[in-house]
Amino acid sequence: MPNNNNDQVKKKKKVVLYPGHFVNADYEALKETYIFLDTPGDNRFEMLNRWKTSATGRAGRLLEDTEYNFWYSKEEREKSWVEKNLTEALCTKVKTGKVQNGVIEVKLPNKPTFEVQINNSDKATAQYLGWTPSPCKLKMASGATATKVVLRVKDATTGGKLSFYKSLTDAPTDTLELEVPKGGTVDFLMAGKYPHASSADKDTELEVVEFGSVRTSHKLMVRIRKNANGLSGPERDRYLRALKAVNTKGIFQQLRTLHRSESSGQAHGDAGFLPWHRAFTLDLEREMQKTDPSVSLNYWRFDQASPKLFQENFMGKNDAKGDLKFASGNPLDNWMIDGTPGIERSPRTGFDTDKVPPSVRSEADTLALGTSYSSFRSMEGNPHGTAHTRWAGFLRSISTAAKDPLFFMLHCNVDRLWAKWQAQNKDRYDADKTGYDSGSRRIGHNKDDTMWPWNGDGSRITEDDGGGITGKAPRPNFVRSDCTEAPPVKPKVKDLFDYQGKKAAKDRLGFDYDDVPYTP
Repeated sequence: MPNNNNDQVKKKKKVVLYPGHFVNADYEALKETYIFLDTPGDNRFEMLNRWKTSATGRAGRLLEDTEYNFWYSKEEREKSWVEKNLTEALCTKVKTGKVQNGVIEVKLPNKPTFEVQINNSDKATAQYLGWTPSPCKLKMASGATATKVVLRVKDATTGGKLSFYKSLTDAPTDTLELEVPKGGTVDFLMAGKYPHASSADKDTELEVVEFGSVRTSHKLMVRIRKNANGLSGPERDRYLRALKAVNTKGIFQQLRTLHRSESSGQAHGDAGFLPWHRAFTLDLEREMQKTDPSVSLNYWRFDQASPKLFQENFMGKNDAKGDLKFASGNPLDNWMIDGTPGIERSPRTGFDTDKVPPSVRSEADTLALGTSYSSFRSMEGNPHGTAHTRWAGFLRSISTAAKDPLFFMLHCNVDRLWAKWQAQNKDRYDADKTGYDSGSRRIGHNKDDTMWPWNGDGSRITEDDGGGITGKAPRPNFVRSDCTEAPPVKPKVKDLFDYQGKKAAKDRLGFDYDDVPYTP
């Protein structure tokens, strides 16, 4: 086998060769690996080649000054690339130990240790990904030398899967090689691999691999908003428990007060309808995630039949009299809102929850409303308004709709349709390029307007309506997330457009949908 350092050997008139043996190899692949070393002086040895001992213990012998012969099996030879990388990275021109019986004891540095930050945070509540690339960091916590590592998912057959990005403009990869400086930190981007979302908390695991050995691993979750009709039993139950907890804390009641006829001018009938309700649903989702960070706000796809959703063990089922019933133990049973127990909801004539709702505009027709924002937002009437009015009870009126937890699933689907429309039309993540600004005199509907109630303005009056909100704003700041810094605590309308951080990763809002991938 030719020596990789032939030219170097030829230049030397006389080369003193020693076999080298690794005496403290943390690296499994080197425990039985030997190398040729020469010693030009000063106990600094230069690696010339490496080989592995044969089954008989014969390590090999020097035939000429420029070539070496080796004895090793086919299986041993297949490992040579790993051994080559290890020895060249860690042993070239190293100072080493003394010669023992003609063999140099080569002492390797201890294997390095690494720390991983997801969403640039060590917090347990930040260990959640969507399809949108999240900024992450890999830090060498200890180690004597720079090294290369590979990032990968531990098991690609179960749970959520992972994708890696070198930048927001690069295509995703299943693995990522990084060069980590001694004691240094390297930035990278990581996301869930579409369409492989998690079904349980921390059901996927990131591995940091150095020279074939796992140095550290990190459990996390690909947390995605899903079609509520397709949730597993455990996913459904976690969702209901978190919803109940938010209500018990009084947060749901607080959110309900924001969606009344008095505040309708802030949220309906103009360009701000979609951004305001994106903020509103996200506000609830983040409150639910304070109780259970594995939960996402799931959607009711109202142009399809959803028989699993409208059952007693989920959002309730109407009996022959039209009364809404829940299974014993369902967290929505004995729901309390506005000081009164129960949820008023029953399908109107012609609406069977086991079938496709009548008159509701289909997803395809909604996405075909037009490429301009002003055309698309007409969906506020149909399918949005039509989905509301398929019901008798709370959902049928603006002043009571948010009393029903189904309201947020309905509006999660409205937001999903907006997200899909954004994905199929270029630049629709940029409020400055959408043709968004309506020129309206109505406060809260222009892209640079702050949004009530998160702006803290408790006496906001809409010029067109002549109505408004008086008193202290019930939620003067937007609830924060450990996964992202957006939106600001006092968001403007335009801050709700770039939910996937297309323009800048810092602008991502921390949610994704099961059928809306991220594309660079």
